[in-house]
Amino acid sequence: MNYVLEGGKGDRYIVGVDIAEGALVNAKKFNIYDKLVLGFIDEIDKFKDFYDLVLLNEVLYYQKDYLNALRKILSLCSNIFSSLLRWDTYILIIMILR
Repeated sequence: MNYVLEGGKGDRYIVGVDIAEGALVNAKKFNIYDKLVLGFIDEIDKFKDFYDLVLLNEVLYYQKDYLNALRKILSLCSNIFSSLLRWDTYILIIMILR
């Protein structure tokens, strides 16, 4: 992550996706993204690139079929990092797939 935040050079292409336009406006202020997209992860089919890593922060429990969403994402990347907060037990769950 330091590589990203410190403006690392080389082969990097960072795409941010969110359903909230305000979140994308805030993300743009960091000036680390090459592209920001307004949309849902269910629409990931429209992405044609292959990514080294996809970060999902408190996203999966909003999906009707989260397993299908994960399958789609895994078809476009080498690794997934996901964090979820379980409100009933106040436990932060972190998953690293692949």
